[in-house]
Amino acid sequence: MERDLTNSYDVTPVNGILEVTKKQLTITADSGSKVYDGTPLIKDSYQSTDLAEGDSITAIKITGSQTAAGSSENVPSDWKIENSANEDVTECYAITPVNGLLKVTSNKEVIITAASDKKEYDGTALTNDNYSVAGLATGDSVTSVTVTGSQITAGTGENVPSEWVITNAAGEDVTGSYEVTPVNGSLIVTKKALTVTADTAKKTYDGTALTKNGYSSTELATGDHIANVTVTGSQTLAGTADNVPSEIKIENAAGEDVTGSYEIIPVNGSLIVSRKGLTIKANNDSKIYDGTELTNKGYTNTNLVSGDSLESVSVKGSQITVGTSDNVPADAKMIKD
Repeated sequence: MERDLTNSYDVTPVNGILEVTKKQLTITADSGSKVYDGTPLIKDSYQSTDLAEGDSITAIKITGSQTAAGSSENVPSDWKIENSANEDVTECYAITPVNGLLKVTSNKEVIITAASDKKEYDGTALTNDNYSVAGLATGDSVTSVTVTGSQITAGTGENVPSEWVITNAAGEDVTGSYEVTPVNGSLIVTKKALTVTADTAKKTYDGTALTKNGYSSTELATGDHIANVTVTGSQTLAGTADNVPSEIKIENAAGEDVTGSYEIIPVNGSLIVSRKGLTIKANNDSKIYDGTELTNKGYTNTNLVSGDSLESVSVKGSQITVGTSDNVPADAKMIKD
């Protein structure tokens, strides 16, 4: 049987310590990414390491927003932890917050296309500063584009877009949030039709060459002029020959050769030499009847051109008995002396 010896001791109590230390807890805000679309990237979720059994995170604030291309932190704060009895045990945790990353990339493609245009050459510059845009995010707009291009002479030049500025609905510059693809337009100047017509001339044969170096043309572009035309043609004898324009050169007011800006249509003139009137008169003659034939091969002429001559004329006529008959000139042949 045990004996109680408690009264045999003078007991001095010394307290021990029961220590509960804070539990380490890491709360990490989630990260997120997207291609720029003009709307804010927000990610309000999070991850945490293990809580004590029965505990839960009942409140937390995740703060972060990224709209333009770039990145910013997604920050967890204002957390509250409760146990299964809904008692606040937040202070029982040594909480380490870890920020997430919100990243918006600038891979959003927008295409800016300079306008194309076309006209017939008129001596003035063809320009067009218009453009079109495809692929902008909702609410964004292109507020300015520099379109550079000019074509004066016949041919094709590029119309080039550059120095664009894109803003959102709040007027903020979001150009850096886009991958811009510029597309050049075309400025096309077509050749102007031009008809150059050599002059026509006409005269009566006079033994000299008929030439005419004049010409006319349809309307040129303002400030342009025909600097040279060679007109080639000659007709001396009776008949018709072409009067041909060639070697046409056109210059603008600055003296620059712009011939290539014209579709030139040369039109020949005509050089017409008509026959000259010439009278050949057979001689008259008479005699008293003697039973023999009366003939006379002589003749006269008028209006021969200087330097020309009658090489031969056949005069045919004969009269034997009393009476008259024609003495007929024929088969005249003229030559140049």
